Amino acid sequence: MNSLQTAFYVSIISLFLLPRIVMAQDSLLVRLAIDNQKEFNLENNKFHGEGWEYIKRKTINSKNILVGEDHFSNEIPVFVKALTDITSFDNFYIEVDPYSTRILEKSLKEYSDSERQKFNAVYGELFSFYSMEPEYKLLEHIANNGINLLGSDQIVMYADRLIVQDLMTRSKNPSAKEIYSKIIEKSLIEFERFHEVTKNPLTMYFMTSEFLDDINKLEALVLSEEEDMIIADMKESVTIYKEQNHRKRVRLILNQLMKDYPEWKNSKNLFKYGANHMARGESFLTTFDIGNMVANITESNYQESFHIMIIGESGALGSPFKSFPPNPIDIENGFYLSYLKPFFNITKGTNWKMFNLIPLRKMVERRKLQLDNINLLRVIKGFDILVIVPEVTPAKLLTTPNNK
Repeated sequence: MNSLQTAFYVSIISLFLLPRIVMAQDSLLVRLAIDNQKEFNLENNKFHGEGWEYIKRKTINSKNILVGEDHFSNEIPVFVKALTDITSFDNFYIEVDPYSTRILEKSLKEYSDSERQKFNAVYGELFSFYSMEPEYKLLEHIANNGINLLGSDQIVMYADRLIVQDLMTRSKNPSAKEIYSKIIEKSLIEFERFHEVTKNPLTMYFMTSEFLDDINKLEALVLSEEEDMIIADMKESVTIYKEQNHRKRVRLILNQLMKDYPEWKNSKNLFKYGANHMARGESFLTTFDIGNMVANITESNYQESFHIMIIGESGALGSPFKSFPPNPIDIENGFYLSYLKPFFNITKGTNWKMFNLIPLRKMVERRKLQLDNINLLRVIKGFDILVIVPEVTPAKLLTTPNNK
């Protein structure tokens, strides 16, 4: 038999065998998922069940707990709050720039009730994810339990007024104070115009050439070291938005994380970010993010990290803007959802589902489970458990006089 004939017969055999191999692998995935599924339920804001008992054990025994979520639901903050009731944490790390985080923490821990109400009335829409009512309530719980608040992210395009107001109260440079005052005024005008007219976040003052001119003028002044650092991060954040450069964003996040390393290296820490940031390995956007860095650091100290992916299967997610409607969940096309269909296909009933992914990961590592979907592989390799909420409800914005 010559080489051409051999190739022909191999190709014919492959046509018959390949579908069977794929089906066998799909069946193995389903069987492993079913065998490693545990349920739990939520009653009166308390979780009960076999799945929750497993989560409790892992949370107690792990140094760093990393929650990768789909944002803007009522249910996921309840889940994270329950984690803080299992054991004592030293730090809570959030997907918010470190400067807004510091301002928020000060308002939560140092302001009186009346001072905090006034502060939220002016700035409550500018807290990024924590402008949502259940997320803000979670931060109140964190503050009341004496847990430190840390943050790392680019500066969100509508938080300029919050940060600049803080800079203006502490700056020693009169020229800088004038520029800060102008930014505050223009930012408020464009934020209102965004809600009433444009509905386009890219029209906010943070994204204009005029704002960049303000930043360049500030860079030319003699300012404090802190002001210089914040202004540089503002400029970098503008670049990230305009270039849509995720790698630059991750680089900024990791840089901020490592500046805080002395504060969290010997502590019990809870991280709460979008699921894209929390994987042990490569993220869904092909970068190595916080989850990867924390996992490596934790392992190098002979300790464990616990990586949780939590998503809703149905329902809707809220919006960070009062003029935007909730977003229905679409498991066919959702960014985190379409490649998780093998799990959705076996979930039934109203209980929460927890899939222990560690046995699946071991089968992948032994090459006994081979999957073509790269994002499904990233989930299995990157997270220890997958939590599926049967139905999520959209979170609403923090109630303030401007937002009722």
